[in-house]
Order: sequence, then structure tokens, then C-alpha cells
Amino acid sequence: MKKKMVDERVALEVNRIYKVGYIILTVGIALDTLLQAWSGRMGEISLRPIELGTFLLAQIVCLVMMIRRGLGDDNQYAEADVFPLRYNMKVGFVSGVIIAVLFIVQRLWSGKLDGVDAVQQAMILAICFVSFVVVCVVGIVLAQYLVFRLAKRQRKKWQDEEE
Repeated sequence: MKKKMVDERVALEVNRIYKVGYIILTVGIALDTLLQAWSGRMGEISLRPIELGTFLLAQIVCLVMMIRRGLGDDNQYAEADVFPLRYNMKVGFVSGVIIAVLFIVQRLWSGKLDGVDAVQQAMILAICFVSFVVVCVVGIVLAQYLVFRLAKRQRKKWQDEEE
């Protein structure tokens, strides 16, 4: 069977299109899952397990496929030889700020801090903000370092096999 040749420019454009679609789908499912969690009463979270499971499965499959191909990320650091600590700390910081702001908005919107004076509210929200940012920075840096090491090991394995 003869394999059809694909123009590299077309392949690159199609990959960009699919990437945008994947990002939109991922953000949409993540927001829907977040809204499901917010809609429950205090201490009660109701999530659709199939939706959450599909979301997590898609992320894990993409990550495993990247590692198997020796890629540590999908940007300029995909095949880096040195771990991009500063970049990953920035990603962790921005992610932490976004999550902290969403958490604070949810707390204020749902009225979960009603009855608490303004100083205590400010302290609670500041502690939550700092906690989310620190946990996200540490978690993302550690997770990215693990992926970086696994991808680098895979590339080294391929180089050793070629020699």
C-alpha cells in the first residue's frame, strides 16, 4: 500500500488547528467540572465521574505519549538538556494566582465568609492566596521536573541504541 505524502506546511497548520481545539475542549471541561463543584452545598461536591475521568484520561494519555517520544513539554523546552526552572516557576506562579483568585471569588460569591469581620476575611483570603500559589509552584515544578527527567531518559535511551 502506497503511503500518501502530506505537505509539511499543511501538517503544521492542521496540528495548530487541533491544538487550539484541544485547548478549548480542555478548558471547557475544566470549567464545567469547576462549576459542578461550586454548585454543591458546603462540604458536598457533585461531579460527573465520566466527564472528570475522560478529562483526566486525556491529559494523562497526552503526557505519556509526549514522554514516550522524548518530549518534556510542548514549547521551546520540549527537548531541553537543562531543566527550565525559571519558566516552570513562572507557570506555577501564574497557575497558582489563577486558582487562588477563582477560589477567593467562589468563597465571596457563595457567602461562605459572611458573618466574619473584614480583618479576619482579609487574613483568611490572604492565607488561602499564598497557600494556593506556593502549592502550585512546588507542585508544578516537581511534576514538570519528573516529566523532564523521564523524557530526557527516553532520549538518552534512543541515543544509546543508535550508537
